[in-house]
Amino acid sequence: MFRIKTTIPKVLWRSNCLLGEGILWVKEHNCIYFVDIKKKRVFILNIKTKKKKIIQIKKQIGFISHIKKNIFILGLKGELRIQDLKSKKIIRSIFIEKHMKLNRINDGKTDLDGNLWFGTMDDTKKKVKKGSLYCLDKKLNLIQVDKNYITPNGPAFIDKYNF
Repeated sequence: MFRIKTTIPKVLWRSNCLLGEGILWVKEHNCIYFVDIKKKRVFILNIKTKKKKIIQIKKQIGFISHIKKNIFILGLKGELRIQDLKSKKIIRSIFIEKHMKLNRINDGKTDLDGNLWFGTMDDTKKKVKKGSLYCLDKKLNLIQVDKNYITPNGPAFIDKYNF
């Protein structure tokens, strides 16, 4: 019989997030990244050195996704931003849903082929179906895949080759 090894979870950082989201592991940095949507922050925890860093962002941020080196895609309110987090240089902005001022990006992940999947939602908490599911491919083509979502959340992908 196959047994799964488990451990007891432990708190690594009492970050006092108001709305924590979008955890990301970047192996080459030895870091866990996550965001606080409402406080507009990116949290970085180096698990090897235990060093912690917080980056303040000017817009609500629903997720962070790694591209290469210090380059990330930030899922911001009304915008996908490609940015070097170390230098703070903005490389490119892709604006979305300009006509929907009350919408924000909620969550996103990159699939095994390098496509970024993310959702938008109405930020008024009225449970209205104004959100959409999007895919940004490796050539930065943005496609609205589906619409009429209340809260698209937690895209997940299975590696078909590891089964």
